[in-house]
Amino acid sequence: MLSVVIIGTGNVAQQLLRSWKNHEEVRVIGVVGRTGNKKHRLAGHSILPIETIKPQADIYIIAVNDSSIQTVSQQINHVDGLIVHTAGSIAIDVLKSHERRGVFYPLQTFNSNREIDLSQVPFFLEVNYEKDQKTLTRLAASLSEDINWLSSTKRKRLHLAAVFLNNFTNHLLYHSGKLCKELDQDVEVLYPLLNETLNKAMALGAYEAQTGPARRGDSEVIREHLELLNDPLQKQIYQILSDSIQSTYEN
Repeated sequence: MLSVVIIGTGNVAQQLLRSWKNHEEVRVIGVVGRTGNKKHRLAGHSILPIETIKPQADIYIIAVNDSSIQTVSQQINHVDGLIVHTAGSIAIDVLKSHERRGVFYPLQTFNSNREIDLSQVPFFLEVNYEKDQKTLTRLAASLSEDINWLSSTKRKRLHLAAVFLNNFTNHLLYHSGKLCKELDQDVEVLYPLLNETLNKAMALGAYEAQTGPARRGDSEVIREHLELLNDPLQKQIYQILSDSIQSTYEN
């Protein structure tokens, strides 16, 4: 059995704690928080200060915001286990103060109020020493069937692709909701369209699935849409995306 200490109490940490609760292969022996207090609990675990970190764990998982990873890693002293972070856009060398270091990146979006089945979530791994590959593979295999090894350079570009897909798509849905609200319509009226858009793109590929006025070069509809938008930022978003679509299909 692998013993694990989780450093962090945010969305990723909470998902990992839920997934490893009563697990046969992985046992969480400590949870570390920014303001450790034994009275505070997370998934049945007391939240402890980092200076009380247990030295006997096989793996220490730093699941904090990207800008805090290096600072947190430098506070972990006198441990022999493998130290990994969970960030997609941060290189392995942010942990360079530790010889045994790695990356344990789940390619998924997390919210604390939603539990996710990690079995189909791709995990992207990296280690500094080849001898630690087996250990990190065991950890990932306890959660997912989709395990991959990727360098920091390539993982950063993968994270960029994920931002386009997840964060930007979600933000466009937010703007769609604002437009619906102006019409006294609930954004849920768009959900069947959203589902079909994603299903079609996954079935045909995004290039073949593209439709709409920009795809067919309908400049009159585009002009009318821009006139309907009162928010300058929405106008800019619409124009940039329309220009990108037209450029993609201009031939």
